[in-house]
Amino acid sequence: MQLWLVDINPILVKAWKSTFYEFSNVNVIEADILSIAENTIVSPANSYGFMDGGIDQFYTDYFGLGPQRSTSKSHCYTNRGIFTRGCQYSGSNEPS
Repeated sequence: MQLWLVDINPILVKAWKSTFYEFSNVNVIEADILSIAENTIVSPANSYGFMDGGIDQFYTDYFGLGPQRSTSKSHCYTNRGIFTRGCQYSGSNEPS
């Protein structure tokens, strides 16, 4: 399995390269993630599934509200808190 770390910030990219240089399965590049992603993007969204800030806002602007809605529907709301169960995003602007 290959892991791709992608960012447009050259300082972060340089730090990643110096940290992961020993790992042949980690690829670090300076680029716009949406210009190179082929089928998967992992978002560091918070545990509530809100995608309204930082890179998540960028994804929402690009993909629409589908991923956020899908993620929100995948949570169990209980009197003890919120527990994620995972979700599957269909790729359309609507949750599957």
